[in-house]
Amino acid sequence: MMYFAWKGYAQHAWGFNELRSDLGVPNNNSVFGNNHIGLTIIDSLDTLYIMGMREEFLKGKTWVSDHYDLAQNDAFFPAYELGTRIAGGFLSMYALTGEDFFRTKAELAVQSLLPIFQPSDIPLDRVNPKQRIGASGSPLSDLKDLYIGPLQLELSYASEITEKLDFRPIEGPGNEYLFKFNLKAWLRSNKTNENARKMYVKSVDKMRKVMLGLSFGGLTYLGRVSNKRLQRRMMHSYCNAGGLLALGSVSHGNENHLVARDLQLGKDLAKTCRKRYQRTWYGIGPESFQFDSTPTEDAKARTGDSTAYRLRPEVVETYFYLWRLTKDQKYRDWGWRVVQSLNEKCRIKYGFSGLENVYEPDNNKDGQQGSHFLSETLKYLYLLFSNDTLLPLDKWVFNEAGHPFPVMKKAPWRHDHFST
Repeated sequence: MMYFAWKGYAQHAWGFNELRSDLGVPNNNSVFGNNHIGLTIIDSLDTLYIMGMREEFLKGKTWVSDHYDLAQNDAFFPAYELGTRIAGGFLSMYALTGEDFFRTKAELAVQSLLPIFQPSDIPLDRVNPKQRIGASGSPLSDLKDLYIGPLQLELSYASEITEKLDFRPIEGPGNEYLFKFNLKAWLRSNKTNENARKMYVKSVDKMRKVMLGLSFGGLTYLGRVSNKRLQRRMMHSYCNAGGLLALGSVSHGNENHLVARDLQLGKDLAKTCRKRYQRTWYGIGPESFQFDSTPTEDAKARTGDSTAYRLRPEVVETYFYLWRLTKDQKYRDWGWRVVQSLNEKCRIKYGFSGLENVYEPDNNKDGQQGSHFLSETLKYLYLLFSNDTLLPLDKWVFNEAGHPFPVMKKAPWRHDHFST
């Protein structure tokens, strides 16, 4: 699947950001527009490396060496995507290979982000790499918009490998929407950042109080809070919470009842997201879904929901974590059903395509193969069926774009993976 997706991009959209998999042309509607940043190349390098796809990896690396130049782009880009995908992709490749080439690219990418923190520490949401200015829009004073949180890993690791203090991140508070970022900061510190652990525990406690719901049909879900009321709607993007809560259960130390509580919550959320997939024609689920109509209608999209599937990774990310943590075969079985659905329903002439309506069987392809499909969805599926020695969870932490960062003071995996 990775070879087919990469081949379609390489043949029909090389150097552009993403592929229109229905037409075999570049997709200029990606988050970076028609600027030739090579998003799919940079986002996919570590997946290619991990899978041992040497020829494809070297072709991508050569393009980066010969053509990539972020600083020449006079346009405003989303800081989140620039940080997690571009900087994150290069940082991950440095961690995996130890090559100064990738460290230099990562450092330049992180430097391009710094204007979003000027003139205050409340970040702007967009940045112009050439002019080195942040967007003139409203600052993200509401931290649930998740711009400080996702960049903690990138900034802290960049500071560590470059010894530049101006890369040090601002730590987010114990906001319920930031629980996964506090968790990853704690895990990457080799569990020494006690402040991050406490913020994670605080975030989860608040999340349980304000976001957690139980449907009449017995399904556990995470909903958004609007006007101080919990909406009975769950987003696909919340479906990685199951795996991350299970991963974070160790934050409770010897308090076994709390460890068991969070692990079970992770399993329950995984079950809910699995049910959502089962209740569609395609076997893969919509962007949002609701609860408390009837038990058979639970976890289905209804009025006001998006019925689309955009090749998203969050469900298989949770399966990956829960398989590694529990060794329960059902998570591999569920993941294999996703593999089958993707191949049967989303594989088209030039690559893979998202779906506009997962409940309707015909003429539903959106024709877009996002870079996240290669950097996250296929990576997590590959790791789900790999040995635990490949990127073990006690030595690696994945950022929000699926790029693995090394745990501090743990020996990084730096060898010629292509020889194995």
